[in-house]
Amino acid sequence: SFGITNEKWLVATRAAVTTINGTVAGGIAALIYTQLRTGGKYVLPENVASGILGSLVSLTPTCACCHTRDSLAIGFVGSIIALASVDAIKNRLQLDDPVGAIGVHGAAGIWGILAVGLFADGDLPGIDVENGGFRLFGVQLLEAVSVIGWSLGCMIPFFYLVGIAISRDWRNPRMGLRVSPAEEISGADSYFHDCGDLLDMSSSRHALSLSMDLEAPIHAATSAAKVEAKE
Repeated sequence: SFGITNEKWLVATRAAVTTINGTVAGGIAALIYTQLRTGGKYVLPENVASGILGSLVSLTPTCACCHTRDSLAIGFVGSIIALASVDAIKNRLQLDDPVGAIGVHGAAGIWGILAVGLFADGDLPGIDVENGGFRLFGVQLLEAVSVIGWSLGCMIPFFYLVGIAISRDWRNPRMGLRVSPAEEISGADSYFHDCGDLLDMSSSRHALSLSMDLEAPIHAATSAAKVEAKE
């Protein structure tokens, strides 16, 4: 049957609660991570956002088959895995992943797949799954390896051929897939959409607004000094 009928409303309710719990735990983990990463000085919004997204991704495979209390651990760990992966990919490996997609959707997603093998409870109403254990964990591990292998095996040749088709240079297919390093530095908006003047104007307006905000107290203090001198 389609829709939320019979015991499906229990599954939907459980999925909603576990998702919320995991998100809360992921947000807390992200706050802790960004504080430790900056030596307790800052809370980096991009880290908090990536951590919350990582917790949501990790709860996607498990939200219907785990207990609500387990979702806290799944979301917490998923957030840390996502953030650590993003830092490793961008800062250590120097790979171009500006939105952290590999860490958030890749690493946290793999953790979510494996978490099914650890936390699944077949006794929960409304679902048909075996209990977590070595066998189910092995099945989930095989699934993760299969997905990674299929993705790499299909996408690397696909984008290589697409790059060659566009660049007409089999030795440098990158030219068919990306802009040049110089265009990256100057900004794709300026290169493709010729809106460099608009960006410069926006920056000038921001600088002017900041300058006016800084000068306002100075003018006020000067005016007050003049009034006092007249008196």
